[in-house]
This record gives sequence, C-alpha cells and structure tokens, in this order.
Amino acid sequence: MNRYMLKGFGYPFLIGIFISFLLVPGVYGEHSPIGLDVVQPHTIRIGSFFSGGKVTVRAVVPYGDQVALRIIGPREELALMRKGRVGGLWMNVQQIHFKNLPKVYLLWTSEKVAAMERGGAAKATQLNYLSILSGSLETNNQEEESLLLNELIKLKEADHLYQIFEGTVRIKPLEQGVWDQADAILELPPKIYPGSYGLELLAFKEGKGRLVHSSTLEVKLVGFPALISGLALQKGLWYGILAVLIAMISGLLIGIVFSSKGGH
Repeated sequence: MNRYMLKGFGYPFLIGIFISFLLVPGVYGEHSPIGLDVVQPHTIRIGSFFSGGKVTVRAVVPYGDQVALRIIGPREELALMRKGRVGGLWMNVQQIHFKNLPKVYLLWTSEKVAAMERGGAAKATQLNYLSILSGSLETNNQEEESLLLNELIKLKEADHLYQIFEGTVRIKPLEQGVWDQADAILELPPKIYPGSYGLELLAFKEGKGRLVHSSTLEVKLVGFPALISGLALQKGLWYGILAVLIAMISGLLIGIVFSSKGGH
C-alpha cells in the first residue's frame, strides 16, 4: 500500500518542489539591473552639416567594478599601398591586404587600460588596438606585422576612427555595496561610416574582464548625403550627370570669386 501511495503522491510533490525552486530569486536573476540602462539616441543621422555625434549612455554594474564602453564598427577588407625607395624616388612598392578589420574602434574607460587589464584579461575582453587587429594581417614576420599594424593605427587615429578615451566613464554608487552607476557621453567622429555598430559594456574586477551587455547603434545617411549615396548605388548615370554639374557650378563660383578680387 505504501508503494502505491508513493506512486500516487510522489510526482505532484516533486513538481511542487521544482516550481518553488524556480520562484526563488537569484542574485543576478530576471530583475537584475545590470546592463545598459540608457542609450540616447540609438540612431545617429548624418546630414549635410554633420560634424560628429554624441550618445549619452548610462549603465548599471556590480559594486566596485571598473567599466569599459566600446563601439566596434562593421568589418571590412582593406588594401593599402606600401611606399619604398626605388632609384632614389618614393614609389608604391607593395600592396598590403588587411582582412576582417573593424572600420571603427572607439573605447571609453573608467580607468587606465593597463590598470584594468593587469590580471591578464581574456582575448575577447582585451581593450587595446592590437587585440582587435589580431589575425587581420597574414604574415609570419612578427616584426613586419607590428610595424604595419602600427602604421594602420596611425592612419585610423588621424581620422579619429580609432580612439581610446581613458578615465572618461564616471562611476558612482547606486545601491551601496550592491550596484554602481556608470555614466558617459560617447562622442562620435565626423568621418564615421553609415552602418550598424556594436555597443558593448564590459566590467572588470581584479584585472578580469567580462562582457556584461551589448546593444546596437545605427548610423544613417539622411537628406542630401542620402540622395547622393542612393544615386551612386542605384542610378549611376544620374549620379555622373549630377557630379559634372556640381563640378561646373563650383568652378564657375570660384572663377567669379577670384575675378572679383582681381578687380579690386
């Protein structure tokens, strides 16, 4: 009889225990506030007079963690010409191919990068340029690879497409001993490309980093730039005609300006 009682009442009893277990809140359960709390705006619009954009970000992280926010652009294949001396003249001597290269890499941190990574962060959470450029150049010569990557970084930095802003994320207690609030204003360069960008929130504790939250930031052409881009991609003939007209009008205006100055 006991055997049948166990058989009849065992399953409901076990199911009840299982449901009770699911209802017990965990430390980082469904209602955990960790992550990107505010991203404003989610879309950056590039118009005729675009001179860069700003994104306001607010995040919640575990108490005592250091914070990094980074924007990683779409990947691209890039070919650059290497110059060298030929007969005393500087000439293009070799084409260098980079693969799977982020068009944009922008980083904001609450501390110095070296201090945040002092424990040896995993590759996926390393913050320096070389970590994201690893494998983008096929060569067995490490000295040459280092030289070429450093030259690439200089080119990207000159256009402000690769930048690291240390100590620009402000952290203050949100709930003492439990959560911190991180605030930052992310300034985007005027030469940023249209496309979808990854916005990542990383938290560091004792040199160990982890990806806490990721979101998407859209950069879109609007107005006249969007019209020109659409013509170039879809109606090449009209784009060519428009380009010729713009060149003619520009030349005419320049001629008028210089002739008026010469008259005085």
